[in-house]
Amino acid sequence: MGGPSAYETEIVIAGGGLAGIVAAYELLGRGRRVLLIDKDRRENFGGLAKESFGGVHMIGTPHQRRLRIHDSPELAWRDWQSVAYYDAGDEWPRAWGRFYCENSYEYIFEFLDRNKITFLPLVNWPERGLYAPGNTVPRWHIAWGTGYEIVHRLLNALDSHPQRANLQLLFDAEVSAIEITGGRATGVVCRRMDDGREFGVRAEHVVVASGGVCGGDLGCVRAN
Repeated sequence: MGGPSAYETEIVIAGGGLAGIVAAYELLGRGRRVLLIDKDRRENFGGLAKESFGGVHMIGTPHQRRLRIHDSPELAWRDWQSVAYYDAGDEWPRAWGRFYCENSYEYIFEFLDRNKITFLPLVNWPERGLYAPGNTVPRWHIAWGTGYEIVHRLLNALDSHPQRANLQLLFDAEVSAIEITGGRATGVVCRRMDDGREFGVRAEHVVVASGGVCGGDLGCVRAN
């Protein structure tokens, strides 16, 4: 993976969608050096979230309490399991789902609120059914300005971060493989979209922010 075109960083993030942006923001706050790589052009930074309706699934919010919607992490986790179709060996997907239910207020609502993202006063049912199994109470919060506003504000927060100098952005580059050394990820192999040239990135840690391709199945990430 060497050569003059190789990059070196502390943490490389594959994917410049909402997950990649938030990961970069959080890592900068912890004093880390970050290289974020995305296949698309710079003007499309933020990915499909910019085109979304901006609905966010959250539990125990002030919006719910104002509407007298009685919700709790325990109820949300019970609902989650009713539609998750976990297999017996799905240890990490199950742990992630439970963590989400128990921590959505702190990790999502408070984080977005600090970054000036607000929500409509009405809490909605998710678009997939009303009183069907999995939806005991409404939890779907719609952002003012939809998904575009979420991405816009988070990109502004990233660009104005006090540690912005520790962030390098690389667009028009596809991550095509993960380098494994001694059983752990030590970098990625990339391909430039304009001329197809390959180059490598060495990193102490690798974050794959692959969007909907994953769904908890790392085999799908490896295959793509």
